[in-house]
Amino acid sequence: MRSNGGDFADFKLNAEVMLRGTCHTPGNKAVKECRIRFTVGAWSKILRIFGRRVWSDGFGRPPAMSEPLLFTEMPLGFANAFGGPGYAQNPSGKG
Repeated sequence: MRSNGGDFADFKLNAEVMLRGTCHTPGNKAVKECRIRFTVGAWSKILRIFGRRVWSDGFGRPPAMSEPLLFTEMPLGFANAFGGPGYAQNPSGKG
């Protein structure tokens, strides 16, 4: 079987759910954070979606993350989630 980067297994103890879409802020108002609820049947999860951030090198201080930038739309997926190379839980992410 050819893999397209998905997670294939013959058996899993628990079901998995993946979310992909776009967060649109209420009233198209620019915000730094927006909460969304993702529901499947009786299961529900609240996610906090933040605007893009950048890291500063600190110039002699420890690296620091910026405040979230304002947004009205934010794509949801692995690429915009926390992570990055060396972060095993999401090597495709940012951070």
